[in-house]
Order: sequence, then structure tokens, then C-alpha cells
Amino acid sequence: MLAEDVKGLMDFIGIEKVHVVGRSFGGMIAQHFVLKYPEKVEKLILIATNFGRIDTDWVEIPKKGLLEEIETIKHDPLKAFKQKSRWVFHVKFRKEMESNPNKKFFDFFSMEDLIRESTINPSRPQDVINQAEAMKTHYTIESLHEIKNETLLIAASHDRQTPFLL
Repeated sequence: MLAEDVKGLMDFIGIEKVHVVGRSFGGMIAQHFVLKYPEKVEKLILIATNFGRIDTDWVEIPKKGLLEEIETIKHDPLKAFKQKSRWVFHVKFRKEMESNPNKKFFDFFSMEDLIRESTINPSRPQDVINQAEAMKTHYTIESLHEIKNETLLIAASHDRQTPFLL
């Protein structure tokens, strides 16, 4: 359904062909979009995403974690950030942020900035539930060979959520 939403938006705006960049869940949507509408995609970039699984039980793990994060943010944003950062950042980077929470990384953000941002308009529980339901329909491994568009895959060497598979 989400791939059709992307196409509908492109049609409405009058865009014929795009470069598609998708990270995490966005990468899942991008895979479905390029598989369904390859003529609409110039190039594809997939960042820290996966091809899903037939068994949909895996979706309950991120769903549960995100629902817990929403509650923790309300009461202890620092704790929520530290819990999430174990999945998002390499241990060395995390330690550097924690040792100096005001330090601007890449002249762009600090740990304090990220914590503050997490408290502004956080996801609602229903958002997480909807995303989890959509993730249950994501399984592309048997179709990935059909993607003929030029594609760049970007993944971190220590990504625990997106295992390396050949």
C-alpha cells in the first residue's frame, strides 16, 4: 500500500522519475516501490534496511521496544536516549557523546540536541502499531533479483538490526 502512496504523490505532483533513498522502514517501502514501479526509479539507495522475513513474529521486537521508548521519553528522556543509542550508535561514538553531551558532532548535533528532539512530537503508540502491521507484509528476498535499477546499499559494519547476508 505504501508504494502506491508514493506513486500517487508522484502522479499528483507530476514527477515522472525519481532517485529513491530509503533508510530502515523507508528502505522497505523503497524496495516495494522499485519492484512495483521500476520505470519510475532512476537510482535506488537503501540504508540500514532489510528484506524482512516470512515469519512475522520478528516485528513484535521493534514494536515492543518503540512502545516502551514512547513511555520512557515521557518520564526520562535521557534514559530513553541511552537505551535507543545502544541500537543506533557504535559503542565508541556513544561513549564520546556521553562524556561530552554538549559537543557538536559534524558541526551539526550534540547528544543533548538529539534528546531534546526526541521529546518534540514523538511517535504515538498508534503510529508504532501501524508501522509494525505494515512491516509484517515486508518480505522481498525472493524478488530482489528483479531490481535492475542502479542501487547503492549502505550499512554499518556493526549494525545489529541488519545482519550481513550473501
